[in-house]
Amino acid sequence: MLRTIFIGDVHGCLEELRELEERLKPSRGDRVILLGDLVNKGPSGAATISYVLRKGWDCLLGNHDDHFLENRKIVAKYKELWKELEQKEREWMKARPLFLEGPGFIAVHAGLAPGVALGAQE
Repeated sequence: MLRTIFIGDVHGCLEELRELEERLKPSRGDRVILLGDLVNKGPSGAATISYVLRKGWDCLLGNHDDHFLENRKIVAKYKELWKELEQKEREWMKARPLFLEGPGFIAVHAGLAPGVALGAQE
């Protein structure tokens, strides 16, 4: 049976993400969706982005990711993180969606505004 696996708020904790992956043992047909916040707090923001991109997992934009992208030119820790990323990783981060729809689910990072169409959510 194929699974859809949702993982939230990794926050640069790559070792813990790898441990979780080892426990879950996703198969080739399983879909892994990260619900945003790949960066901030943990020690391995750039490595986490690189890992998730290499895995080909789906990933949403979280508020910490958005804050990083918006402030990458003015906040010292974000400047450093930006320098660590390859161009492909930078473009991938910028292109993260706010939601994903699938059979029987809508994946979001932090909720939907009531009465606002999906495409109009911010």
